[in-house]
Amino acid sequence: MELKLKEVAEILQVSEKTIYRWVKAGKIPCYRINHQYRFHRDEIDKWAQLNQKKKISSTTSNNSNTTIETAINPNLLEKLKNGGIYYRIASPNIESAIANSVDIIKKPQSLENLTLIDILLQREAMAPTAIGNGIAFPHPREQVIPSISEESISICFLETPIKNYALDSEPIHTLIIILSATPETHLKTLAHLSFLCRDDKFISLLKKCATREEIYSYIENFESKTN
Repeated sequence: MELKLKEVAEILQVSEKTIYRWVKAGKIPCYRINHQYRFHRDEIDKWAQLNQKKKISSTTSNNSNTTIETAINPNLLEKLKNGGIYYRIASPNIESAIANSVDIIKKPQSLENLTLIDILLQREAMAPTAIGNGIAFPHPREQVIPSISEESISICFLETPIKNYALDSEPIHTLIIILSATPETHLKTLAHLSFLCRDDKFISLLKKCATREEIYSYIENFESKTN
């Protein structure tokens, strides 16, 4: 995590209260480590670029802006059902955990396992995707899914928690792999997913490796309250 809330406010030239409001609304990609908010610099740069484009679009055509907002609706439940939930993934280390997860998650046939594993491991080597509370978000830097309808989130519960990897020192017990088709949908999904993963009840479900039905039901209720 490279940036603090104050630094993001300075980059985006808004007040810290505005950043905090966006974080609370799940509008900006953000992670909570040791009770403090942290941001990835590359995600904030992309988020700023995309939102500037949306701002320009809204000043020229209301219809155009509406189209963009509709296209980037994250719909976490739909994406999770595309990707699936998996249990007891062999996990002697983060590299093996990612590789073993990729081998079994649902994804487009055009996306080869070895290609995706290599992409995810490159991203992990650049900056660990652990977000705290025993959760990590492996995701490619570039978008790898051919269409928005095929975008996915996969929850993978690890057989053995991975120690000494996260900044908060809590062993990683859950990988949530995010596969997106566009920068817009990717950042929107990251923002909403990180917002969900700050919810204590959802974290408890992950820690106990809850059933698919429990997780689907909770996310459905969560989204109905926040949308």
